[in-house]
Amino acid sequence: VAPDQQVCHATRRALDRGERWESPDLDAHVVATLIKIFFRELPPVGLLNWLGEPAIHKLAKLDPDQADPTLQDLDEPHHSLLLWLLDLLASVVARQAVNKMSAKNCAIVLSPNLYSTHNDNPMAALTMAQTCSDALNTLLLWRLRRRPVPAASGTPRDPPS
Repeated sequence: VAPDQQVCHATRRALDRGERWESPDLDAHVVATLIKIFFRELPPVGLLNWLGEPAIHKLAKLDPDQADPTLQDLDEPHHSLLLWLLDLLASVVARQAVNKMSAKNCAIVLSPNLYSTHNDNPMAALTMAQTCSDALNTLLLWRLRRRPVPAASGTPRDPPS
């Protein structure tokens, strides 16, 4: 669901200025969109690009328990950023009963913002997008198994009407 663009821009301006941006009626889709934009705009390319295509292809086929060595090849600050993102996504998946966001759904939604392709062949670009989604799903499942996130506490807030 696309958030209100004016609210999204106002929230981003507040964040960029270091001002208070939280509000009880802030749509969760605004925050999700700003997280996707943050990772999409990381210079000079997407976060998964730092792993390299061979590692992305390997991760897409690995059992999640075997993902750790591939992550060790990622330099800082990319390693920490990826772990932070995986922890954030793990907290989303922990609330799957409410938000319908499984590990696979999170990977599908976020992976296009984590990889920048320069392929002129649309079919090859589509195949790489799917591979990135599979790789992110593997990483997220690895993180969920390694660092279980406690169940959500409290009552979920109803979306604004």
